[in-house]
Amino acid sequence: MSFYKVIFTILAAVVVLGGVYVITLFGPGKKAEYTSNRPADANTLPIEYLRESEILESQYQESAAAGLSSEEAIGKLKRALELHELYMERARLVDRAPHDRLLKLQKLLQNAESKPIAEKIEELEKEAEKESDSGSRERAITLYQSAYEAQAGLNTNYPLSVYRDLRKLAFYDRSIKMLEARPLYMKSTESERAAQEAVDKKDWERAQVSFEAAIEALRELIEKYPTSIYADFARLRSMESDLDSLKSKSLEKEISDFEKKAKEAEEKKDYMSAAERYADAAEYQRRLNKLFPASEFASEEKVKVFDAKRNEAFSWRSGSEILKQREALKKVLFEGKYEEAAEISANLLRKSEEFRKEYPQSGIVDDAQILSLRYINYMHKEVPNIRKLVLENLGKVDEVSDFKMLKTEVSQELYELVMQENPSRAEKNPKFPVESVRMDDISRFCSRLSMILARKVSLPDMKTYESAIGSLRYVNLNDVAWHHANSGGKIHEVATKKSNDKGFFDLLGNVAEYVNPDVANNASGEIITIGGSAQTSSDSMLDLAKSTISDNQRNRMVGFRIVVSDSIDDGK
Repeated sequence: MSFYKVIFTILAAVVVLGGVYVITLFGPGKKAEYTSNRPADANTLPIEYLRESEILESQYQESAAAGLSSEEAIGKLKRALELHELYMERARLVDRAPHDRLLKLQKLLQNAESKPIAEKIEELEKEAEKESDSGSRERAITLYQSAYEAQAGLNTNYPLSVYRDLRKLAFYDRSIKMLEARPLYMKSTESERAAQEAVDKKDWERAQVSFEAAIEALRELIEKYPTSIYADFARLRSMESDLDSLKSKSLEKEISDFEKKAKEAEEKKDYMSAAERYADAAEYQRRLNKLFPASEFASEEKVKVFDAKRNEAFSWRSGSEILKQREALKKVLFEGKYEEAAEISANLLRKSEEFRKEYPQSGIVDDAQILSLRYINYMHKEVPNIRKLVLENLGKVDEVSDFKMLKTEVSQELYELVMQENPSRAEKNPKFPVESVRMDDISRFCSRLSMILARKVSLPDMKTYESAIGSLRYVNLNDVAWHHANSGGKIHEVATKKSNDKGFFDLLGNVAEYVNPDVANNASGEIITIGGSAQTSSDSMLDLAKSTISDNQRNRMVGFRIVVSDSIDDGK
């Protein structure tokens, strides 16, 4: 059996070898030769291509340095580039240096080939500028167009060249558009100049025609050449305004005549005629606004003013009765006739609210007056107490002023009666000075107290406050002021120290006090407090302890006092 196995193994090997031989008969045969479209010997080593390329490049550089950039020199550079590309192809390199040299050769070749084109472009540009300066507009446009086309071709065909320049394309384009737009620009400026001359001579018809011609030329220029330096939208709007102003001049004159007649009628107390003239003025103003929106006389605000005056004139008969009652209310409040004041204010509030609904645009009754009357009606029971706390506690600062000053700091009791609230934070006590107030709180307090007293109420100014203090030369500070050494650092009731020789209490100490910031002595506009508080040193207090404070700051050691006019308030 082993003999047969050997024979079988030999036969199997023969079959396998025979199969391999048969397969080789169907193979590709002899290896194909490499062919290149470049004229090169396939047996040349890659390094030889590189050496020849470097020699050719060197020869070109020598010619270029000598200023002999001939066709022959450029041909050598082209050949150097081809050999370097062949070197890179055959050597199958992966490092960076050969690629950098390839880019360098490409740039050199593109610079060399594009230089004559760039020189021609430069000549065209100079010639175009010369023709433009001499007034040969059409010739200049043709030359700039040729320069543009040549530069566009250079930029496309030689992207690596140093002569590639996108800014030149933009410059040539602007120059062409400027030259093309110039006739329209000149026409617009000449027409505008003629229009202004006609305006100076008050030849309105000729001025209008000239402005229309100027606007038409400038509009055409802007539409055709929007990027031109002559495309001036602001100038167009200005001329449109001038034209509309001219066209609307007759309407504006009629409006002025209506307004003048309305005012004359008001002076004669012929309010119906005044209302009709104001209505005419409003209607003509609406027409002017619609027809000539760019006119200097166009104004929506004027329409509102004329409508409001018409409304006020119509309402004058009813309004005059309200004005009379308002003056009567001031008088009885000034005199302290509480019952009569309550009756008048209730009746006046009802009439004023009805009037406001019927004539909302009239200036005779406004929202502030309605609120004032509502406040007086609401507070009428407290008016006697408020008057007593204020008017019986006033003192003269000097003999020439037409006002008096509150002898004490405004107490929490008075503030709460007027404002129906108490912002104080140190301690709630009706006899303590009110503190932690801001300037807007004080402003509202003075405004409301002015309504109740029918007298002007305000903060004292610096000069008034210093005058009320007087001389401190022989003053015993412990007798007249609460300061850091005798107060325990706390606020005390008003008027618990002696008054000064003018009858005023606590001008120094207890709480520092605001003074009016809107006077010449305080030109900076800062909000100033004076007098010092219960925590101020005596030395500082003798120097009047002035300091500044933020308008929105609440300070537990700062309060205020008021001055009240001797005469009836002549405001609304």
